[in-house]
Amino acid sequence: MLYGCSAYMGMRPFGAPFYAGFNGDDWRENDGAVSSYSQMYPRIAGNHPVAGEFTDTSGGFEPGKWYWQYLHDRDHLDVVMLPEPWQVAWQKMFYSNLFQRLAALR
Repeated sequence: MLYGCSAYMGMRPFGAPFYAGFNGDDWRENDGAVSSYSQMYPRIAGNHPVAGEFTDTSGGFEPGKWYWQYLHDRDHLDVVMLPEPWQVAWQKMFYSNLFQRLAALR
């Protein structure tokens, strides 16, 4: 759906660094709508302790740290917008697991 946008994001060079340590190549990979790198955790505007990527088998979470889950075989729009009919069951399972994980943080 957003092929043109994702192709543009992948080809467009960055003019100047946005922050100290900026590497434009880190930001190239995208899932069709958003840079994959930007979805992990905030890179600027304060100290953001990062714990890393988690899987469904990861243990507990440490309060105050950023975690992310990289869905290598999914498009951003598959999760947040309009999945194909064959993806509805997967999307339901994704959100059920997410809500259960969030509820367990209390």
